[in-house]
Amino acid sequence: EFYIYDDWQQSLQFQPITCFNLLNLVLRGYHINLQRTRQILVPDLHVEVSASHFWPTYATRQEWEQVSIRLQEMIIADAARRMDVSPKDFTEKEKEGILLGKRMTNVEIQQEEMKEIEAMQRTKLAETQTVNVVTSSGDVVKRKVKAAFDFGATALNNNWRPRSLADAAFLDENTPITFDAAGATGASDQLIFSEDAIQKLLACCDVKVQCCAYMLGHALPDSPNIKEVLCVMIPPQFGTAVEARTPPRIPFDAAALQEANLSFLGLMRIGESEAQLTSHDLALQ
Repeated sequence: EFYIYDDWQQSLQFQPITCFNLLNLVLRGYHINLQRTRQILVPDLHVEVSASHFWPTYATRQEWEQVSIRLQEMIIADAARRMDVSPKDFTEKEKEGILLGKRMTNVEIQQEEMKEIEAMQRTKLAETQTVNVVTSSGDVVKRKVKAAFDFGATALNNNWRPRSLADAAFLDENTPITFDAAGATGASDQLIFSEDAIQKLLACCDVKVQCCAYMLGHALPDSPNIKEVLCVMIPPQFGTAVEARTPPRIPFDAAALQEANLSFLGLMRIGESEAQLTSHDLALQ
């Protein structure tokens, strides 16, 4: 009579979950590298293998723990080799999945799949179909649609998909950030603006709707013409493709701003078209 866990529960007092995990490691090891697993289980001739047991007989729990660690290292190393990464790059949750047999997908493959999906969406690969639509008056008419939720004339003007993709790709790691310094001289006012603040600001904007933000900060003590932007405030506003309107009065002299030594440095507009100053902008100066 054979028992898949041998006498682990009786002689070593292993819990059922411990037996299952150990057996899983052994079977996973056999699947990955049969010879290497045999060497880990029976490293030398002094290890006894009972005729009525499946697995070697170890007298202590510590010996099986050492076997378990070596099997885990072999399984993780094999997964890292297949994915062309370092074993240290895996998180603890990913290691648990690998040890349980979960198939991990290479990060590069995931990125390529994401690029293909985005390319399909950008080119509007979804075919236009003609369907029958029942109007409110009961008439049956034919409409060309690109999705089950795009009907009639709204399907022609509905551009939320390309806008969503454009917003997602508006600012990523590969997008260069440049500033037009034409006409600036040594006496011109200069702004120190952190790249992190720019990224957070652009993440709140839309590629088709103008957005404006107020720059708050202070001038450097030794260089009055050099001003450091410490805070970017996005006020309540109504934006269109050509303008963004904000409340007529902004409390730049609020006590909280005064205590933090923050003063109004200027207004920033973000939009698709060329930015232009308005009379409202000039009134803020």
